[in-house]
Amino acid sequence: MLASARHPLRKAVFAIALACSTRLAGAAQQVPGSTVPPAANLAAEAVATRADAWLRAYEKAGDFAGVVLVAQADRVLFEKAYGDADPQVRSPNRAETRFLVASLSKTFTAAAIEQLVAQGKMRFSDLLSRYIAGIPNGDAITIEQLLTRE
Repeated sequence: MLASARHPLRKAVFAIALACSTRLAGAAQQVPGSTVPPAANLAAEAVATRADAWLRAYEKAGDFAGVVLVAQADRVLFEKAYGDADPQVRSPNRAETRFLVASLSKTFTAAAIEQLVAQGKMRFSDLLSRYIAGIPNGDAITIEQLLTRE
């Protein structure tokens, strides 16, 4: 059964859709013994049919609205918009619709900082003012504090 539109997991559907679409496209690295065919063997039409059927069910339940694009290298296998960009005026999503990613970008920022620390290009103890001038109290705020919200 699909989650209710008011269920807190609603926002996770987008991430699930992307993960599923990636698997449908065969972009996931092959694991020995895996039943997923190699990406080169998947036809765009097959990917589109499976992805569309899966996503339409979530759209119909009110649990997904957005734009999905599945690609392999430079080849687009599937692209489609679902639901309304603005439900109040029933303005449909289009491939060109812009979305606010809100707090999602924090995860990517943290991952990038972790990589810079691992490469020795940055330290968690570095002060914010070392990288961005003019921030109030930037000389007292560390990168670690930003990441841990202290």
